[in-house]
Amino acid sequence: MEPKGQVVRLDIRPEVNPDIVADITNCPEIASSSFAACFADFPWIESWRMNAARAINEMLRIAPIAYTISPWLLGSSRASITSIKVSQRPGINHPILFVRYERLASSGHISEESGMGSVI
Repeated sequence: MEPKGQVVRLDIRPEVNPDIVADITNCPEIASSSFAACFADFPWIESWRMNAARAINEMLRIAPIAYTISPWLLGSSRASITSIKVSQRPGINHPILFVRYERLASSGHISEESGMGSVI
């Protein structure tokens, strides 16, 4: 089976050698609707909760589908939550949520030339 796209790694830390060095909460260097989907595993510390909300909004600008792993379920007027899986592990105080957000059609235009087929 041939891959249908490619994976592009984004991280704010250049020392981990990502494909794109950027802050997922604000990355204007990435064009809107230029990816098929985004995936993020946010830091699981309470101080990162607001950044997670910003990151989800930015991910939904970049792609129509965003997947997250975090202890928080965040709503957005730009997206509907289409799937939630819960994992509870001994020693981890919060359940970990695997969430799929889908951008609402009125939240952005996706063109045929958008380059979709990659995952960030």
